[in-house]
Amino acid sequence: MGRTSGRASGALEEPRIKLPKIGAIALRRTLGLGRSKALFRILSAGLLALAGIVLDWPLPSRSSATLGQIPGQSESQEKTSVLRTRRNEVLVRVVVRDSNGKAVDGLKQEDFRLLDNGKPQVISHFDVERPGIPTPTPAESVEHTPIAHKRPGPNAVEPPRRYVLLVFDNAHSSFEGLVRSREAGKKFLSATMTPAERVAIVTTAGDIAVEFTGDRQQLESALKRLKPNFHGGDPLKDCPRVSDYVVDRQVNYEDPDALSFIRAQAAGQGCPFISPFQAEAFAKAAEGVYRAASLDSLRLLDRMTRRLASAPGERNLILVSRGFVAFKPADILDRIIERALRAGVIISALDPEGLTNPSPFADASQTIPIQPPSIRGEGRASIPNLPSLIESIASSTLTADWEVLAELSESTGGRFFHNNNDIVFGLRELAGSPEVSYVLAFSPENLKADGKFHRLKVELAASKGFTVTARRGYFAPTKTLDAGGQADQEVQDAVFSRDEVRELPVEVSTQFHQLDPKTASLAVRVHLDANALTFHKEGDRNDDNLTFVTVVFDRDGNYVDGHRKRMQLRLTASGLAKTLQGGIGIRDEFHLAPGTYWVREVVRDSELGALSALNTSVDISF
Repeated sequence: MGRTSGRASGALEEPRIKLPKIGAIALRRTLGLGRSKALFRILSAGLLALAGIVLDWPLPSRSSATLGQIPGQSESQEKTSVLRTRRNEVLVRVVVRDSNGKAVDGLKQEDFRLLDNGKPQVISHFDVERPGIPTPTPAESVEHTPIAHKRPGPNAVEPPRRYVLLVFDNAHSSFEGLVRSREAGKKFLSATMTPAERVAIVTTAGDIAVEFTGDRQQLESALKRLKPNFHGGDPLKDCPRVSDYVVDRQVNYEDPDALSFIRAQAAGQGCPFISPFQAEAFAKAAEGVYRAASLDSLRLLDRMTRRLASAPGERNLILVSRGFVAFKPADILDRIIERALRAGVIISALDPEGLTNPSPFADASQTIPIQPPSIRGEGRASIPNLPSLIESIASSTLTADWEVLAELSESTGGRFFHNNNDIVFGLRELAGSPEVSYVLAFSPENLKADGKFHRLKVELAASKGFTVTARRGYFAPTKTLDAGGQADQEVQDAVFSRDEVRELPVEVSTQFHQLDPKTASLAVRVHLDANALTFHKEGDRNDDNLTFVTVVFDRDGNYVDGHRKRMQLRLTASGLAKTLQGGIGIRDEFHLAPGTYWVREVVRDSELGALSALNTSVDISF
C-alpha cells in the first residue's frame, strides 16, 4: 500500500537536465522550455482532478528529419531489463601493482584501508573486476518484492563497460614520437581492445576526431593520418631553437639565466641577433606562440573531459604527449582536474619520445650553446659556468614539460608512463583494462553539502612493496542547488551511468515495428508499481511528482535520442486506490534506423527521492 504523509508540497521545478555538446565529438543539448510556457503547463496540471498530468518535454532527437509515415511490415520484440541496486555511495576503483607493474590478484577487503580526509572509513562493499567478467553493482537490500522479469534474449547487447578517449598531442610531439604513437595505437587496437571497450580518437590540433566506436578499422584509419600540426609556427624550428620552458622563465619570471641561455643558444646556432634586447623580443614572440598552443591543448582536454562525463561506463582519457608548459595562469588545468574528479574520469599520460637524456652534450645531433660574442659598448659578454647552465636548463625543461602530464595523471587516479622506450607496452598498460582491479564503496558519515573537496587515500594494510593507484578524492554535494536542481542532477548522473539501481519497482519493455525501408518506430513501455510510492496529503488530494527519463544509446554508447517526462499526481481517494491497483505506466516512441541499441530508463519520485535506473537492449532488424 502506498504511504501518505502530511508534508507540504514543494514547487515543481523547471527542467535542468542537459546533454552536453562538445566540439567534433558531440552530444545533443536539451531543448529548454520558456519559463512562461513551463508555468502555463504547471498551472494547467493543477486543473486536472483525478490522475494528475504528464508533462512531456522531449530531449532533442538525432533521428532523421524526414521520417516515413506509412507503416510497413511489422515485427516486434519484447525485452525486460535486469534490476540491480546501489546509490548514495562513493565508489573507488583501485589497481594494485607489483614492482614489475603487473596487477596483483587475490586481495581481499581486509587488505585495504580507505581514508576520507585522513579519517578511516568503513568499506561497505567490495568487488573484484576482471576484463570480460561482468561484475554487478554492489547490491543492497530493499523492502520491495523483486519483480518477475524475462531474461534478456541471446542477442541482447551488453552496454559497453569502458570508454577510452585517446588524445594525441600533435601540436607538441615530434614526427618520430607520433610514428611510435601510431604503431603503439595499432597494436593496442589489435591485441588489447576488448568487445566491452569503446575507443575515440582526437588530436589537440583538431585535425582528427573519431567518435566512440568498436570499429577497429575506422580507428586504425584515423591513426594513419597522425602528423605534427603546430598552429602558428613552431619556435623549435626558429633560430634559435628555444623550448617553452626557457621562454616562460624569461618572459614571465625575468630569469637572467634564461636570457643568457637564449643568447648562448643563438650564438651556437649562428643566429643573426645577439643583443639582450633582441633576445628578449624573440622570447616574447615565442612565448605567445607557445602559450596559444598550450591553452588550445588544455581547452581541448577540458572539452574532452566534459565529453567523457557523459559516457555511460568507466571513463578513461589517455593523453599521448611529450609534454608542455601550462604557463600562467594555470586555472584551466585546475578546472580539468576538478571536472575529472567530479565525473569519475581517469586521466593518464604517455610520453612517446621514449628514454630521454636531456643533456645536449650526450646527443651529437644537438647544437651546443656557446659564449655569445662581445657587443660594442657592453664589454665582455661571457656567461659564467655556461656548461653547468646548459645542463641545468636542459634538465629543468624536461621536468617542466612533464609537470602537466604528471599532475593530470596523479590527481585523477591515472598513471604517467614516461622515460621508457617500450611505447607499445606503455599504451597497452594505460589504455587497456588491468588484469584485475578492486572496487571499494563507502558511505561518508555526516557528509556536509558544502561542495568541498574530500581527499581520498587508499592503502594496503601490509604494503608488501606494492603500489596502489586510485582516485585522489571526490567533491561533496553542493547546497547551492535547490531541491529541484539537486533532483535533476541526480537524474542526469544516473542517465549517464552504466550501473543499474533499483529503489523503485520498475519494469521496462521494448517493441518496434517498421515504418519504411529505413526507419522503425521503437516503443518503450515503463511500468511502476505505485505501492512503493509515498504520497503526501494536500486537502483531499494525495500528491507525488515523478520524473521519467528514457534515453537511447547506440551499441557504442553514443547518445542517439532521449525524452523526459514529468508526472504530477494529485489523486483523490478513489484515484489513489485505482493507481495502487493498476500501477503507473508511460510510453515513449523513438524513430530509429535499423541497428542495435540499448535503452537507459531512469525513474525518480520526489517524496522520498527514490530512484531506479535500468538498461535494456533492442536489435532493430528487418
